[in-house]
Amino acid sequence: MRKSLRVLRQLVAVSAAAAMLASCSGRDAANTTDLIIWQTETDPKAKEVLDALAVSFEQAHPGVDVQIESVPWGSLAEKLATALRAEDPPDIAHLEPFMAYGLVERGLLSPIDDIVADIEEANGPILPAVRDLQLFDGKRYGMAYAVGITGWTFDTRKSGGLALPYPGGTSGTISQDALFQYLARVKAANPDAKVLLPGGSPFFMDQLFGELVANAGGRLYDPATQKFLFKSEPARQALQFFIRLKDAGLLSPDWQGQQYVDQFSRLAAPGNTFLTPVTYARASVAIEKTLEGEPASATASVFRFMSPPTAQANGRPVATIDAEPFVIFERTTSETVPGGGTKRALAAEFLRAFYAQENYLKFVATVPIHLTPIFGKLANDPAYLNSIRPGWVDWHRHTLTFLEDANLTRPILVPGPDSSTLAEDLRNPYLLQLQAQGIISRAIGQALEPNANVESILDEAQSAAMRLVNREIRPAGGQ
Repeated sequence: MRKSLRVLRQLVAVSAAAAMLASCSGRDAANTTDLIIWQTETDPKAKEVLDALAVSFEQAHPGVDVQIESVPWGSLAEKLATALRAEDPPDIAHLEPFMAYGLVERGLLSPIDDIVADIEEANGPILPAVRDLQLFDGKRYGMAYAVGITGWTFDTRKSGGLALPYPGGTSGTISQDALFQYLARVKAANPDAKVLLPGGSPFFMDQLFGELVANAGGRLYDPATQKFLFKSEPARQALQFFIRLKDAGLLSPDWQGQQYVDQFSRLAAPGNTFLTPVTYARASVAIEKTLEGEPASATASVFRFMSPPTAQANGRPVATIDAEPFVIFERTTSETVPGGGTKRALAAEFLRAFYAQENYLKFVATVPIHLTPIFGKLANDPAYLNSIRPGWVDWHRHTLTFLEDANLTRPILVPGPDSSTLAEDLRNPYLLQLQAQGIISRAIGQALEPNANVESILDEAQSAAMRLVNREIRPAGGQ
């Protein structure tokens, strides 16, 4: 009894203190609404722009408390899974396209066609490669906050004087066989030259595997049969690509511990790193920082950003597109806010404010090229182009070449030869679990071990992937 009374007195004291704090702050909890936003952008300046937007939004909407939480990409899946199990997701969040369908299928996301229409009316059409990444059954459930694509980046200083074989400038492409022939010549001229893979960041190894599958004309999953396709010839070719790197003596010996964010500093620094696949344009920032005392070397003419090599019969390359969309959770449609209206309407107003040109251009200009605007008009606007350092304009031109043709890109973990199967391939509720369990990166690691048996490795990957299909889908990110 004494313990119960003591607990009761503590609760009363806490309640009184909370009431006093609310009174002192001038905020009335009953008339205050929290707008919870999870975002994954890591650049400090970009986050400052978001924080400033939150302040201005609160000033324009008295009683609204905007809470922007920066969630590391590596922990997003687990954090989201925990929130969904507790039936307490954020109001707005960043997701990857491959994460969305599992949530749409369970009715957890709100369509945002009305918001997309308003924003396109103000900013012009969204780039073709980006617009339909969250389109399911004629409804859009997300809108990218910015966009980037992968290239394969060469440090031309370490090529032994051999000209790069890519025709037609940076947007040209070559076959995978031609790439290996060129790398053999580089190896002969510079025996120390190496290709650096981000093995310490499995998510990016997954991306590279998917990109190789796409450039072999394949898919990772067949929605018609609900079967993964690790036993297909394109998947086999993708795995063989890594083995070819190893057998040619081109693989950095410490690749398994190499973190993605650090590989571009190694590319720019003296040493043997000659080529980095899975390059996003943020790499230019790391290169410039590494070569701070050599600004003439920190340019696109020295660090050539090239199309992925292809094995498709049509010779067309496919790059990986990174375009994390903003989504609004469905529960906001039934949650009312003080003064009338719903939380969903409030979330819509925040997104309209974010994409307003004045705010949006401030945001994307914090990391030029990597945060490419999703609108063709703004991506070519002098206000944005002036934010790009002159030495890197070719990287931007290359990026736009791919974003203006939906057949040249595929989302992370959604490989395919072109855009013809994109809508079907996105309807895969198992991709988040596939990535979380490390099925792809484990297969790559096994393939690079001595005496690896490719067929056994693919059998194991297929079995592991199909176990996801043959059991009940758990909350996103669950094991």
